[in-house]
Amino acid sequence: VQIDRIFTNSSNLSGNAIVDFINSLTEVSFEEIESSQNAATPRMFSLQKMVDVCYYNMDRIRLEWTPLWAVMGEAFNKIATNPNLAVVFFAIDSLRQLSMRFLDIEELSGFEFQHDFLKPFEYVVQNTTDDDVQEMCIECFRNFILTKSSKIKSGWKPILESLQYTAKSSVESIVLKTYQLVTNDIAKEHFESVLAQDDSFAELVGVFREITKNKKYQKLSLHSLEALKKITQKIAAICFKEDSKQLLHGKDL
Repeated sequence: VQIDRIFTNSSNLSGNAIVDFINSLTEVSFEEIESSQNAATPRMFSLQKMVDVCYYNMDRIRLEWTPLWAVMGEAFNKIATNPNLAVVFFAIDSLRQLSMRFLDIEELSGFEFQHDFLKPFEYVVQNTTDDDVQEMCIECFRNFILTKSSKIKSGWKPILESLQYTAKSSVESIVLKTYQLVTNDIAKEHFESVLAQDDSFAELVGVFREITKNKKYQKLSLHSLEALKKITQKIAAICFKEDSKQLLHGKDL
């Protein structure tokens, strides 16, 4: 119990102290994981405590949170691309749970907390050598969109950048899941939410572009072209609606 208090009370540490604490904790977690090598049940006590500390300190002000997450984000990048898949799946699932909690915190205008927090998913998708890991990340994105879509703001960009990468996959199931997610769950249900975020619309178009360029799956390429056509029509409709509003208010187009 007293050992647990070290971690639960970490929220009382100063900004500099918590960074030093998490630096030391991540180093120990690396050593534990390295010592486990390819064990089916690797040593992950410190990794679990790292996740706990992140949860306990999530409400810190940006000035303190940014350097803290810089350390933890790099740690997740390293751990979630470890050769031991037991470690990788634990890390990604932990990141998913933390992200669900983090998305409940309102992101103020001009800040990009979500972008920074979800960035490790993009790193993992691009650097993993295992198809199951990419599919797990796609499922995490689906989970975020189904349960927290109304709260996603700057988080759209790393999600869509990750999907651009999975759209290039040589594995049909990954490309198909990417297409289904971006078509049914994003473009169809949350188009205006994506459009409201700077650069996110370009990333959305980029996902469809990559699927279209993936010559290995011509049927999906054709479907992607059709989806791009529908997006163009949506943009035209939104522009027409805005122009009509301006006319009603006597404004010049």
